Amino acid sequence: EFGLTAGDTDLCILRSRFAMTDPEAAAVIRAFLAGPEFEASAVEAFKEADTDHSGFLDKAETRQVVDALIVELGGGKLMDSEFEQAFAEIDTDGSGKIEQSEFAALTRAVFEAIADALEGSG
Repeated sequence: EFGLTAGDTDLCILRSRFAMTDPEAAAVIRAFLAGPEFEASAVEAFKEADTDHSGFLDKAETRQVVDALIVELGGGKLMDSEFEQAFAEIDTDGSGKIEQSEFAALTRAVFEAIADALEGSG
């Protein structure tokens, strides 16, 4: 409906591009998550993160993604112990690798948390 891509979920873009309140921006994020664009965006983001084209993310690739996401959301990089804990939570099958489905679940959880925060701030 708004022609969103994963990059457009940045709060400043949502607010300025569409003059949205926080609850409206949360609704757009939830619509994005419910539509086919989310799956396509998650697949594309996974492919970009999979720099060695192995079909999964190793710890180094996952670390780059997690650190970049946290910095983009205004946080600092994780300590090694924090990253190891986060990796274990993302790696739901315990394989030591992040498959595309695990990556998509992580991405969905991040967007849902953003939408939850926006709804709570409105």
